[in-house]
Amino acid sequence: NRLKLPGVRIEAIPNAVPEPACPPASGDLKWVVAAGRLHRVKRYDLLVRAFAQVSAARPDWRLRIYGGGDATGDEQASLRTLIDRLGLH
Repeated sequence: NRLKLPGVRIEAIPNAVPEPACPPASGDLKWVVAAGRLHRVKRYDLLVRAFAQVSAARPDWRLRIYGGGDATGDEQASLRTLIDRLGLH
């Protein structure tokens, strides 16, 4: 049913928030989440190295990094290499 009012134009505006890229977490795991521009000055490499220590003590914890902004893709590739080297998957 659509609401119709005489002389009133009504427009539906979709939600500006995109659908999640992945399904919601089950709640069984603990999450550390970082969001921001992927750039070396943000030092996500330090976060990944620190999380490697957390993960060793708390294997039920997960790290998720959200972000973009490095036009060259070098930072993302560098972080992926570091994650692989540290055995974090």
